[in-house]
Amino acid sequence: MGLTLPAVLGAKLVKPGVPMVGIGADGSLLMRLGELEVFARTGVAVPLVIINDQALGTMKSRQKSRGMPEYGLDLQPVDFAGIAAACGVKGITVETPEQFEDELKLAMQADRTTLIDARVDPLAYQDSFGPTIGVLA
Repeated sequence: MGLTLPAVLGAKLVKPGVPMVGIGADGSLLMRLGELEVFARTGVAVPLVIINDQALGTMKSRQKSRGMPEYGLDLQPVDFAGIAAACGVKGITVETPEQFEDELKLAMQADRTTLIDARVDPLAYQDSFGPTIGVLA
């Protein structure tokens, strides 16, 4: 958790001409919010896709797969696009696959970092983790 921003920032600083996309989730981003300012300060231009299910989704999936009650993993609604703008990078919120596709294309061509706050259906997103943690049914 929390690796997306420093990993893509470092990679982009080393190889600025190589197209890259940082993909992470809302809980991971919350751990690294201050690093958004570094993207602005250094002039790194890269799309940051934040999958936003308003929860620590992988942990919720694990709780569910182990028959545990849901506890303590829902997050407050956070305006990540607004935080990104306050840090000096572009922030956009998308809620449909079509919006996402359009904004990612624009972000790939942008001259500054764009954070795409991709709002997703929490249940569908969290249920998608089952096969990765051994739950096949």
